[in-house]
Amino acid sequence: MEMIVIKGAKLVPVQQQLFISIFLLFAGTTVTHYDGTLVSRICNPHVISFADELYDLAPNLVENLVDRTPKHVGLLFRFQIRGKDIFGNIHGPLYGVGYCSASLTPNDCSDCLVSAKTKLYEECSLHGIGAQVHLKDCDIRYENYNITDVK
Repeated sequence: MEMIVIKGAKLVPVQQQLFISIFLLFAGTTVTHYDGTLVSRICNPHVISFADELYDLAPNLVENLVDRTPKHVGLLFRFQIRGKDIFGNIHGPLYGVGYCSASLTPNDCSDCLVSAKTKLYEECSLHGIGAQVHLKDCDIRYENYNITDVK
């Protein structure tokens, strides 16, 4: 049986080289540790008009929830966003909440929320006045009324 030296310290049979090579190849591969099963979704059928100053607020709000919620794993993260028109008039706000199960790491929370965002955009209008997607391990919700005092 031919032996191979790895890192000058250990002898390994040739048959094990394939296993070691495959392991080293996939050692950096990310494994998801969240359950992205869609539990429920609610989409408000009313859409924000393109002419409405709130039009771009919903996507911005969702991005903020995806970016900021992982810093608060296990807690309900509340956020609101306002917009300004070209004349400086303030519009909005839109209110949002994000949540990740306390069992998730911040990276897994982020991955789960990206999945929730994708499902939200697939299932609901990108510019609805409200939408929510509940996955098994995380949630995203936004509305045009105050939901940030939800316990």
